[in-house]
Amino acid sequence: MEQETVLYMSIAAELERQIIEGIYKEGDKLPSERELTVEYKVSRNVIRQAITKLREKGLLTVKPGKGAYITELKDSIVGDSLIKIMNKYNYKPEELLEVREELELIIIRKSIEKAEKANIEQLKQINRKIENNTTSFKEFLDDDYKFHMVLAESTQNPIFPILIRSFLNTTDYFSFSVSMFIKDFTDVLNVVTEHHRKLIEAIENKNEKVAVSIMREHMNLTREKIAIFYR
Repeated sequence: MEQETVLYMSIAAELERQIIEGIYKEGDKLPSERELTVEYKVSRNVIRQAITKLREKGLLTVKPGKGAYITELKDSIVGDSLIKIMNKYNYKPEELLEVREELELIIIRKSIEKAEKANIEQLKQINRKIENNTTSFKEFLDDDYKFHMVLAESTQNPIFPILIRSFLNTTDYFSFSVSMFIKDFTDVLNVVTEHHRKLIEAIENKNEKVAVSIMREHMNLTREKIAIFYR
């Protein structure tokens, strides 16, 4: 049994390497179990365990009667995996928020360094739209979400938008926000837009100290609202 475990893990690692290196591309069909048993000179059970391991990692999709296919990776897979982990280990919202805050602080520091004029103008446009919105609650939430996404894009690193999107989605951003903010929509809108304005100014002036301080205030607002929601 121990030797079988070593074998399937070794084969899974080799197949994963081939997927990552693009030898197998998204949507490609993996060789059949029979073909893989011949190639690796192992039992069919070992191959099945290796395929199961890769499926659990989200790298393969098994279609009954058709075989295993390389998963077409989507940004949402990160968020989906995060939700599964949270459900499994029963993490508290404030624990997730703590990690999100650290990510937001990294993003704002990188934005100070890397943001381009187009990014800054986009942030200003989003914030102006929020300022002019006095009636649509959902629109306010959508635009605030977009603001954080553009901040992440301002790092010029494509990984940050994927990560921050997964955290925003995983904290059930839209659903809990409706319950949190509905009673003080105008007050929250004013605070949020002021935070946004100061963050934009800090990015333009490349003032990391101010930007980090404002982002901490911004995250504290979210933390306070979540605390109310989960009482």
